[in-house]
Amino acid sequence: MYSTRMQSVTMKIFLFSILMITFNSSYAVDLNTPKEIDGWFANEIISKKDLDERVKSYLKGKPELRNPGRLHLDINGDGKKDVVILTKKSDEEVVKIRIFICNKTCTEKLSKDIGSVGDTFLSLVNRGSIVEESESLPGAVNVIKLKTSSVKVINFGKSEIIFYWDPATNSILSLTIGD
Repeated sequence: MYSTRMQSVTMKIFLFSILMITFNSSYAVDLNTPKEIDGWFANEIISKKDLDERVKSYLKGKPELRNPGRLHLDINGDGKKDVVILTKKSDEEVVKIRIFICNKTCTEKLSKDIGSVGDTFLSLVNRGSIVEESESLPGAVNVIKLKTSSVKVINFGKSEIIFYWDPATNSILSLTIGD
């Protein structure tokens, strides 16, 4: 059995641990905000310096040139800003799209290789826009009226893909609209 002194020390350690857990959780910072995502991926997000000169020339005077690899928009229509980023690893030429749906925290809903460094950038597509699937794809042509703001990934001179929220499945779908 423990001595009274040992029980007292054990109880103090136990109470101190509970106090520290309570203090830390009360003042914890949510690390999954849109700003935190931007910071976490800061060295990987496609920027103006990553674009080829022909793409920069095409984008001259357009808002996409300022932040070609980052958009904050309400893609799922819940009234909160979500985050779409294009990332690259320093030793690779592959660009990945990453879509985060944000509520109290941000959850990555899509991560997919989408293009190559130099010619890939993001563009906002407004809610209510009508988009039509590329006719070069087999099968019936899909025409969709977007219910929420969406994002277009442009692989300059190659393809354009819309990523949009489908409320019926609560997921992100894509539609190739140009190639």
